[in-house]
This record gives sequence, C-alpha cells and structure tokens, in this order.
Amino acid sequence: MSQALNAIEAAIGTEQGEYSIDLFISHHLNLLSEDDWQQLIGKPAPSAKDMIASLDLVDQWEQTYDFALLNQVSDYLLSVTFDDQGAVSNIAMES
Repeated sequence: MSQALNAIEAAIGTEQGEYSIDLFISHHLNLLSEDDWQQLIGKPAPSAKDMIASLDLVDQWEQTYDFALLNQVSDYLLSVTFDDQGAVSNIAMES
C-alpha cells in the first residue's frame, strides 16, 4: 500500500499525474469547501501532500489499489495498478 501512495505522490505534476492525481486534487479543491477541509484534515486549504495523507485504502484486488479521501466524501477514487514486476503500470482517477 505504501508503494502505491508513493507512486501517487511521485506522479504529482507529471504527465502521468495530469489526468489522475492532479485532476483528483483540483476536482476536490473545487468540490469541497474550506469548512469541509477543516473537518476532514484540520486545515481549510490542503496541500497536495495533505490530500495524499488523507487517502484511505477502500479496495484492493490482485495488483490494484483503490484510494478515496477519508470518509469517502466523494465518489471519486485514485486507482493504482502494478505490473507483474511490481512497477506502476497505471494511476487513474475513477468514479
């Protein structure tokens, strides 16, 4: 699980992260109010690292890990898939 979270963090601001973690972050920054963030993580304006720290593993099968924000405050997930060699093969934002 920590390898998946590390992969998510490493993808921030990259081509791989453009339609996954970067989209996930911007979507949730627009979706949730400052009060929502305050209740969720104790800050009204989270950083990308704050958001990653607030991810919760909600499902795992074979080599795929699905993460949602704590308390599943939205229907969106970050899904990380590894190949047979243990390398990240995909990071996707899903609903």
